[in-house]
Amino acid sequence: MDEQSDTDNEVPIPPSGVCPSKCIIHCVQEPSNNKLISPKDMLSWQSFLNAAKIRGHKAILDIADAIPENSFPQERVYYHRDCRSKFTLKRDLKVIKSSE
Repeated sequence: MDEQSDTDNEVPIPPSGVCPSKCIIHCVQEPSNNKLISPKDMLSWQSFLNAAKIRGHKAILDIADAIPENSFPQERVYYHRDCRSKFTLKRDLKVIKSSE
């Protein structure tokens, strides 16, 4: 598949070591810092993955399925710090879970 989609749900898994040019969850119009970061450790990844499961974020769930269990995709998932903060906000996740 050579075409890249603009939708978050269809973002292809980037090859290891390649930083994509966009935030996988982009949910803040103007992040305070445009620098893309990735999960720093397993705890950070688990928190991010839990939010993705609750939100049904297909691109992140596909990446999780593609990596070995008990590892995290430090070189495959990139996001803005502000976007991650909003994406993993416990209050919002609780509302989503309660509406299911």
